Amino acid sequence: MTEFVEISLPGSNYIAGPKYSPKNVISGYNAPYHEYTAESWVGYMKQQVEQYAGADVVTAYSAINSGTPKERFWFGYVYRGGHAKPDDFKPAEDVKDAHAYNVEH
Repeated sequence: MTEFVEISLPGSNYIAGPKYSPKNVISGYNAPYHEYTAESWVGYMKQQVEQYAGADVVTAYSAINSGTPKERFWFGYVYRGGHAKPDDFKPAEDVKDAHAYNVEH
């Protein structure tokens, strides 16, 4: 069974840094903000990890999308590249609700 160890991010506005994004992205997900809470989006992202035997890290956060109209969406990514440390993440504008986990298979 897959276990998740939460990474203690420096704040709720952090995303994966260059060690993981974009070169180690396995898969990315998004959904309208009104369809999930922070807790349910994290749960959804943890379920997605089950599809990838090589997954090392999963992130979940909300952000203003880059398209039009500018609305808040949920985003989540599954990464390879080994387990992450807090300093593998960087602050990002318009991001909130950020969570990150190391994946233990």
